[in-house]
Amino acid sequence: MEEAELVKGRLQAITDKRKIQEEISQKRLKIEEDKLKHQHLKKKALREKWLLDGISSGKEQEEMKKQNQQDQHQIQVLEQSILRLEKEIQDLEKAELQISTKEEAILKKLKSIERTTEDIIRSVKVEREERAEESIEDIYANIPDLPKSYIPSRLRKEINEEKEDDEQNRKALRMRMAKLGKKVI
Repeated sequence: MEEAELVKGRLQAITDKRKIQEEISQKRLKIEEDKLKHQHLKKKALREKWLLDGISSGKEQEEMKKQNQQDQHQIQVLEQSILRLEKEIQDLEKAELQISTKEEAILKKLKSIERTTEDIIRSVKVEREERAEESIEDIYANIPDLPKSYIPSRLRKEINEEKEDDEQNRKALRMRMAKLGKKVI
């Protein structure tokens, strides 16, 4: 029961860790996109500033200044967005580390209580021995309408083995007695 709970906890930790890793990956892609936009806007603002220096007309100059201010504002927004995303990634990486630590602890505990194949085989052997101690007659006594003359195959086999053992013992005794030169009954 405890083993099942630990396995369930470990699977949950692995799932949570995977979700966090996916979220980190998405945020890193977003940062890269924002950095590209940032570079593009900076180049555009620099180009417009350079063009603004060359324009003498008042109306065009005002439009260029206005566009330049909008670009500067977008640059600042992108910089803040990049910093925020980087902070979120750091927080997610810390959470991932905590989950990994939790998963490792669960795995260690799971390995300490996990039954090995040898333990399972040993327990099956013990169960068989316990069943063997239970009398065959007791088992078959509970079956209704079973003829009294019925002998289970397992019991027949045991009886035949005992008879064979008795016969082998008698033969061995006869041979020993014959070697000693005594007459066997």
